[in-house]
Amino acid sequence: LAARTNPKPILDHIHDNRWYVVRNIATVLGKVGGSSVVGPLKVTLRHEDHRVRVEALRAAGPVMGRTYFDVIRTALGDPHERVRRAAIGLLRSSELEEADDVLVEALGMSKLDVDERLRVVEALKKRDTPKTVAALESVAGKVAVGGTARQIKAAAKKALGSS
Repeated sequence: LAARTNPKPILDHIHDNRWYVVRNIATVLGKVGGSSVVGPLKVTLRHEDHRVRVEALRAAGPVMGRTYFDVIRTALGDPHERVRRAAIGLLRSSELEEADDVLVEALGMSKLDVDERLRVVEALKKRDTPKTVAALESVAGKVAVGGTARQIKAAAKKALGSS
């Protein structure tokens, strides 16, 4: 990539009106890597179009290191469901232990709709660590008031293999 040695030509277009141009810039920034792209990548994470934010979220992982989980936490509160769901998917597939902490936090986030919280339960099940199992056990053992809480509790019980 020519941008590895001189990213300025692409950065000149980071505020382009065409969402797909900015989305592609986010992709390139993720491939370029290094601390010099963190600032521009943060710009794409705040873009008005959700498609740009989703791609920027994907690109940010290898670039931002441990601060990536702060980015994911922010994305879990994004107004667009695709950004929130991308964040859950990225946590699910992360190899880092910190993902467990963020998923456990996400389980209690009222900003997430029921489908997203069910996806969090599935992600906790897939990760299958002592921390994620404990979180599922906690939810499965709670008194559930309301339809959403009952759905989450039932999903947690199912994930644990109990009824």
